[in-house]
This record gives sequence, structure tokens and C-alpha cells, in this order.
Amino acid sequence: MGFSPPAILILGGLLLIIVGSQLEVRRRRRAEEALRKSAEELRIAGEHDRLTGALTRQEALSRLRKEAAAKQSYALVLSDMDGFKEINETYGHGEGDRLLREIAGELAPIAARYGGELARYGGDEFLIWIAGYQIREEDPLLADVNEVFQTVRKSGMNRGRLFASVGAANAERGEAAEDVILCAEAAVARVKGGGKNGCLLFTKKMRQEELEAEHARARVLSAIQHDGFYMVYQPQVDTKTGKLVGFEALVRMQDGAMGPDVFIPIAEKNGWIRTIGRMTTEMTIRQIRAWRDAGLTPPPVSINYSAGQLGDTEYETCLQELLARYAVPASAVHLEITESLFIQNWEEASAFFARIRGLHISLLMDDFGTGYSSLSYLARIPVDVVKIDRSLLTTYGTAQGESFLRDIIGLIHDVGKTALCEGVETKDQYELLEALSCDRIQGYYFGRPGSASEAAAAMAQEDLFPKEEGEKA
Repeated sequence: MGFSPPAILILGGLLLIIVGSQLEVRRRRRAEEALRKSAEELRIAGEHDRLTGALTRQEALSRLRKEAAAKQSYALVLSDMDGFKEINETYGHGEGDRLLREIAGELAPIAARYGGELARYGGDEFLIWIAGYQIREEDPLLADVNEVFQTVRKSGMNRGRLFASVGAANAERGEAAEDVILCAEAAVARVKGGGKNGCLLFTKKMRQEELEAEHARARVLSAIQHDGFYMVYQPQVDTKTGKLVGFEALVRMQDGAMGPDVFIPIAEKNGWIRTIGRMTTEMTIRQIRAWRDAGLTPPPVSINYSAGQLGDTEYETCLQELLARYAVPASAVHLEITESLFIQNWEEASAFFARIRGLHISLLMDDFGTGYSSLSYLARIPVDVVKIDRSLLTTYGTAQGESFLRDIIGLIHDVGKTALCEGVETKDQYELLEALSCDRIQGYYFGRPGSASEAAAAMAQEDLFPKEEGEKA
């Protein structure tokens, strides 16, 4: 029995539909597979740095956060190339890119050998991390990484080593990835601060030091923000007569948590010294006004001015305004400068000297004798008084060193300046300096840094010679 023409048409149509459906399914599958492949390629491209093929910074952080969330321990090694900017500037970014690819190609196998991964963490920074690994002080991993940067390479027409500062850190279980990276970065910073080209493992001791440093920074910042400083004043006397001829204003912290030898470097490192400089200037000038209002006639008071304050271009204007506000004459204050101020930037310092002299304010040179170029600059800088550093007195304040001190004092006099020696603590030191014709003296022998009221008491004395036992003060 045969099929009728209509039945054949219907069967044909059904076959076409079935075949068409199968073709559509296959087409969709191919399209979905292509989409999946494309998505995978995009994912891989998003995870990897285009230039070096290493993982990106974002992907590295993502994976490290997963390690932390899973409370897994791991180790980090962060390398930061030394002088890479100069290579880009000298030979061009193309040459810099070639070297980055070369370095990444050598670091990747090292990471794989230890079961780790490599990421390009920054422009010229590479990060290796290894799950379940703990780096030791003399770890072969660090030696392997360091060897990569000791290899002689060609840069442009030259050949040389492309050094790096390398820092490592071990993650404790559950420790935030960002905190571990900060530890590695701190290790890198220490290597760079110590001369670059080396490896350092961030230890628990260093972690404690970092915490203590952060605590110290916080205390200094709090003192700045909450009037946590005050001034003390140390007498300066005429060597022959013992009469008071000046004070040095010295800053202290209210809570006594740290001395100026600690908080001043912290302020300089963190860019706060300009603020402290203005604060100490106002406190000193305000105190001079208070003494005058009390009927006293204070001698000139010297205020310390550091190299870090040179960037405060409005300091002289501030100083002038403070003198006007408190009705204090310019002759009532001096500024003490250190050698580093004019060695670091002679042109900028010279302009500063001219502006200060334009205000009719005298300059003192502090710490003379501690810098290698003090002698060459002595005749050039417009200071009136040169303070001989206490270290020279300690070293040469003996019969054997007497001639050296005599020459120093003579040199100061030869260029028309007044010699003041600080750090004088004993009668023997005083008598030696008197015999050597040192003009002025500052030190514990004549008075320690004291409060404003103690300074006022010193002003009332005929001289500041120490009283002999049984002698009335």
C-alpha cells in the first residue's frame, strides 16, 4: 500500500523539521561553546598581564584573599627593581618592556618550582606567593630570586646587572592579604634605605618595630593636633663675665613620651616639621612678650630652623606677622640653622638667608664641626654666631686636643664671627674654653634647659657662674 501525495508531503515536512531542529541545536551548541571559549579567553586575559604574562595585581590580591579566608599559611616575595626608571628614560619604554618580559620569564619557573605563582604587582614590581610555604632567613628561594637580578643583561648598547630590592614575608593563618603585602613592602623599603640591591625577610621583630614606629608617629601627630608641645630655654653666657647673653628655645612633648632626638626625626620624615616649626616660633615669641610684660628684659632667644622647613616658603611672612602681632622686635629673636640646610640646596638656602637678613634677624650656625664641608661654607653663610658642637669639646677638650680647639675658635674669629661652644658640663671644660678665648658658652655647667619662670630667674641674676659650696646664691 503506497503513501498518498499529501502524506508524503507531511512526512517530508516532519523530516525537514527534525533535521532543522538538530541543525539548530548543533548551531546553538557551537555558539555556546564559542561564547564559553571567548569568556574563558577574556577571563584569562583579565587575570594575566598583557606584557609579561604574569598574573595581574588584582588577580593576585583576589587569590591571596581567598588564601586568607581559608586560613591558609603562605609566603610572599616582592621584588622592586632598582633604577628601572632610568632605563626607561635612557633607552626608552620599549627596552624597558623587553627587560620586564625577560625578568618575568625567569621568575615564573622559579615560582612554579616552589609550587607558587607569579604576578606583576606594579610597574617594575613582581610578586611570588607560595601556599603552605614558610620562608627562612637563608632560604634558597630568596637566593634564586636574587640571582635573577644579578644576571648580566644588555640594555641598549650597554651590558650590566639589573639589581632589585627584594622583601619577603610569611602570612600567619587568617592574616589579611593586604597586611602581609605591607610587611613585604616594609622589608623592601628597608633594603632600599640600606643601599638597595639585597634581600630581607620581614620578621616578628621587624613587625614589632613597625608597630612601635606607628605608635610613635601617632603620638607625635596627636601632640601636633592637640597642643602637646611646650618650650624650655637654655642659657647662653659670656665666657669672661658669666653674664646671660641669650637663650636657646628647645621644644619638648607635654607627656614626656619621647625626647626631641626621637620626635623631631619622625616629624621630618612625615612632613610635619614645618608645622612644628611654626608652632615653636609662635610659642617662643609669645613668651618673649610675656617676659616683657612682666617688666623683664630678656636677651635674644634663638629658635631652631631645620632643613625640612625650607619648603615652607611662607615661614618668613609668618615670622614677620608673629613679631608684629606680639609687638616683639626682630632683634629679640635669632634663628639657628644646621649645615644640612645649606648643603642640600645652596641656592634655595641663600635666598632664605637673604629674606631673613632683610627682616634684620640674626642667624646662628648650629652643630659646627659635624659636617665635612663646614669650613668651606663658614665664610659664605651670613651667620653672626657659630656654635661649636659638643662632640668636638668631648673629643678635643683635653691637653692633647687643645690645639685643635684653639684652631677652630681662631678660624671662627678670623672670619669675623662669634664662637659659642655648647655642651659645656664641667669646670675644667669651662676653664679650657676661657683660656682659648671662646666668646660664649652653653651647657649644664651654667644651666640646664628650664621653664619660662626658671629663665626669668636667670635674667635676674648678675651672673650665672655656679656657686661654690657654702656661697649664697
